[in-house]
Amino acid sequence: MSKLPTLEELFASGAHFGHQKFRSAAQARKYVFQVRDGVMIFDLEKTATALKQATDFLKGQVKQGKLVLLVGTKRQFRDLVTEAGKSLKIPYISERWPGGMLTNFETIRRQIVHYNTLVDQAEGKVADTLTKKERRVIMKRVEKMAKVFEGVRTLDRIPDVLLVVGATSDYTAITEGAKLKIPTIAITDSDVNPDLVNYPVPANDDSRASIELLLKVFKETIEEAQLKVKKTDDRKDQKAKS
Repeated sequence: MSKLPTLEELFASGAHFGHQKFRSAAQARKYVFQVRDGVMIFDLEKTATALKQATDFLKGQVKQGKLVLLVGTKRQFRDLVTEAGKSLKIPYISERWPGGMLTNFETIRRQIVHYNTLVDQAEGKVADTLTKKERRVIMKRVEKMAKVFEGVRTLDRIPDVLLVVGATSDYTAITEGAKLKIPTIAITDSDVNPDLVNYPVPANDDSRASIELLLKVFKETIEEAQLKVKKTDDRKDQKAKS
């Protein structure tokens, strides 16, 4: 089973630090232990409980074959989100959330198809038939579009679950998910209303150490569920062959 962090590990990562009181959402107070020197301090026992609820839900969704979209565009941890998405082989967005990604999915999907076509032209056999100028033009378009679409190249339908690393920086993703009633898990710092999220995990989303710790938990949760799905599928294949 994936191991949840201890209160000591959460504390060491700085997960307990929220924002200054005047910058914080009133709805976040229910997860706050105290205000120290004007800064909201999260109750890490409540953070741990929320994290357990979020990972239990996430594990169940993955076991059911539901599609998870990982989102985290904040500069401090883009690389962590990209690495996790690639490792888990799930769609991810780590550079910029394209407006209408969910609420106008058919249009976005056409852009993804177009991006894939350009990549094929730049890297496939078609590239051999192009002039140097044509290649340069295509490569520039690929490089520009890659920041948005590289992580969702395989996304051919609206995701079943949103896993948002930082609710503040990706508020638009959360609101689009809410409009379509897509269950959302998100790390919610004190400057965002946690009630907008189905499974909020109240914690510092400015500290790289905090994000790294929590993302590691989500990653291990998904890996564990994926492994169980694979084992189940393998058993079914063996029975079908016997």
